[in-house]
Amino acid sequence: MVDRAASERARAEGNAAFRQGKWALSIAHYTRAAALDPTDGVPLTNRAQARLKLEQYEDAERDCDAALRLGPAVKASYRRALARRARGDVAGALADIDDVLVHEPANGAALSERAELLALTSSRPAPAPAPQAAAVPSSSGPRQAIDHALPATAPAQAVTGFAALRQAREGKKAFAGRPTANAAHAAAASPSTATLAIPQAAAAVDSAVAASTSIAASEGGG
Repeated sequence: MVDRAASERARAEGNAAFRQGKWALSIAHYTRAAALDPTDGVPLTNRAQARLKLEQYEDAERDCDAALRLGPAVKASYRRALARRARGDVAGALADIDDVLVHEPANGAALSERAELLALTSSRPAPAPAPQAAAVPSSSGPRQAIDHALPATAPAQAVTGFAALRQAREGKKAFAGRPTANAAHAAAASPSTATLAIPQAAAAVDSAVAASTSIAASEGGG
């Protein structure tokens, strides 16, 4: 049952308590006023203001939602904007302030609040860029070139300098010292491709070493 007269008396008592800074007492009076006349959104809007004073932002926003369901109200939109801003909902607060300015374009408080909200939006840091994959170093180089110079069927092992020369020469001796039973047997059991590749690699290394020795001797001359 609606009792508007009693609701208005309760609301007046709430206003008096609010002016005295008695926020909790004013909330009690506004709650009674809203119960006496559920069709009136003013007690809800006033209760939202008291809850803002007590930093009860979620409850204040809820009161404004209920008041706005009963009909458009500039005060309800403005106070909900304050509650939303306090809760970090800048976009929602801007939407409420814009609604206030639709009805009251010269509302100084709303214009000031809108400027502050826009400043908050522009001062937010940009999102960090996505991490990029680390560059994979190139595997090409002198060592790879030496590996490619060896026959494809030789063991995949990189050898350089005098160690390569010694290994190649030992391979030549081992191959030259192998006995054969007879010509027919030698023809039937021919050396494998990998075995034949060893003397070829040794010859290539011998040639390279001889060439480097000759260059060194010519450069050392006066």
